Amino acid sequence: MPRTKDITSSDSEVSKVITMASGKTVKEMIGFRAVVTAKWDYVPVATITALQTMLRAGGWFTVGYPDPDGTDKSIKMSISMPQPKVFKFVNSVPMWHDVSLTMTAQEVV
Repeated sequence: MPRTKDITSSDSEVSKVITMASGKTVKEMIGFRAVVTAKWDYVPVATITALQTMLRAGGWFTVGYPDPDGTDKSIKMSISMPQPKVFKFVNSVPMWHDVSLTMTAQEVV
C-alpha cells in the first residue's frame, strides 16, 4: 500500500450487558479491542484489486500501526473491504481517490 494520508488508532469496548430478573441492567467489562482506520489520497486500481483478492480469501492479517500510547505495534487484525470514493486517471494511470480501510484487532486486551 502507498503511504497513508491519515491514520487513526482507537480502542473499541468489548462488554456484555445483561438485564437481571429484577430489571436491573448489569454491564460486564471484558476489555478493549484495537481499531485502526487508514486513509489514502490515491491508490492504483491494481493495488485495490490485489487487496480485494487477498481479503476475499479471509483470515487474519498481521498489521503494524502506531498505538495511542506512542509505540508501534504489530498484531493480527481483520480488515474491511476498501472503500474508494472517486475513480480518476492520474498521469494516465487509473487510480482510486479517497480510499479508506478499517482494521479490527483479533484479541481483546
